[in-house]
Amino acid sequence: MMQFYRIRHSIDNNIIGPKYPQVEKVLIPSTWNSPDFIESFINKEAPADVDLPTPILYKNSNLTDLLSASTVGLSLSLLVSDRFKIIIQEKIKGIQLFPVKVIHCENEYPYWILHPFSFSFDLLNIQQSTMGYYSDFSMKNLDQRFIPKNWIDLKKEIELFDKRINDNEYDGKIFGITKIVFEEEKSVDFFSLRCISGGTGFFVSEKLKDEIESALCTGIVFTEPNEQHP
Repeated sequence: MMQFYRIRHSIDNNIIGPKYPQVEKVLIPSTWNSPDFIESFINKEAPADVDLPTPILYKNSNLTDLLSASTVGLSLSLLVSDRFKIIIQEKIKGIQLFPVKVIHCENEYPYWILHPFSFSFDLLNIQQSTMGYYSDFSMKNLDQRFIPKNWIDLKKEIELFDKRINDNEYDGKIFGITKIVFEEEKSVDFFSLRCISGGTGFFVSEKLKDEIESALCTGIVFTEPNEQHP
């Protein structure tokens, strides 16, 4: 039976330094709303020559293998070190890797943006998972449960939700998956889901989790799929 864990950012000041998130700001090659900037490719595949941000850490932040950021261009991605990238690069599904330079105390360090573009709804046990429309972003109050026949129905419903937002027909209700149950027989090591708590989440198999922990990668917390994380 496959066991999956969600990747979370550490908030331990002894590991990441005194500030969370660790990234203070980013340098942008053009403007944040440029059609060539990675922010224009949220939830879709980006071209190889996409414009990327240059993250700048707080001076008292630590250089961890997973860096926390909430700035434009990084809010729905992961920012990881060379060491982390080498471990996962042959095991990712639906995620692009883009090289960036992280600036810390005026020095540059090689890092990678993990940009999700295809989401693994096919790994969900549809019958046992809980999803639907919620009254606010906390996704605590379920207004209307959605029970898809299969993961393709789920994908289509999320696309309809996206379209309503893009067409300015948003009615204030949030579509979300609040209970994640995976199919037991699936064999994937690194993938992402969207429309879950926190927006977008990245998940790893138990085997890959053990490999990352054995490499002593820093800045990472692994939780159960539905476990709350501060």
